Amino acid sequence: MAVHPFVHAQDLSERGDSLRPSIALKTNVLYDMVLTPNFEIEKDLGRHLSLDVETAFPWYTWHRNLRCYEVFEAGGELRWWTGHFATTRQRRLTGFFLGLYGAGGYYDLEWDGTGHRGEYWSTGLSWGFSRRIARHWNLEFSASLGYVGGPYKSYEADENYHPLRKHYGHIHYFGPTKVKVAFVWLIGNRKGRRHQ
Repeated sequence: MAVHPFVHAQDLSERGDSLRPSIALKTNVLYDMVLTPNFEIEKDLGRHLSLDVETAFPWYTWHRNLRCYEVFEAGGELRWWTGHFATTRQRRLTGFFLGLYGAGGYYDLEWDGTGHRGEYWSTGLSWGFSRRIARHWNLEFSASLGYVGGPYKSYEADENYHPLRKHYGHIHYFGPTKVKVAFVWLIGNRKGRRHQ
C-alpha cells in the first residue's frame, strides 16, 4: 500500500475513528497558569476551513484598589486546515493550520498605585498544530505574529482609585502577539462519510 508523503502515523492510527467534530471548546493552559480565565469555541466550516472565537477576562482588584489586573479581550480567527482529507481519514480540526486573526480589548494594570490603562486592537497571522490525545480530546499548539495598536494612559492613583497624574500615549508594536497550548474538547457526530 502506497503512503502519501504527508500522511502521518497519527492519521493511519485513526482510520477507525469516525468522529466528525462540528465544534470544539478550548482553554489556553498558558493563560490558566497566570490566573487568566479564557474560553474558545471553534466551528468547522467545511473541508478545510474553520472559525475560532476566543475571549480572556481576568478581572482582579485588591489591596485597597491600588493593585489590579483587569483585562477583557475578544477576537476571532479564520483557519485553513492543510490536511489531505481526500487521501486520509484524519478527522476535522486536527493537523496543521494557518490562520488570519483579529482581536481587541481593554486593560487596566496597576501595582501600588502606578498603572497603565487603555484599549487595543491586534491583527496578524497564526500557525499551529492540533494533535489527537483521546477520542474527543486534542492538544493544540500555536503562535501568532502581527500588529498591536491603541491608545493608553499611564497614571498614579490614590486608594480611592482617583488618578493623581496622567500621561497619554499610543502603542505601536509589530512582532509575536500570542502563544497557545490549549486543551480541546471535540463535540460532534460519531459517524461521517468516508472522504469528509
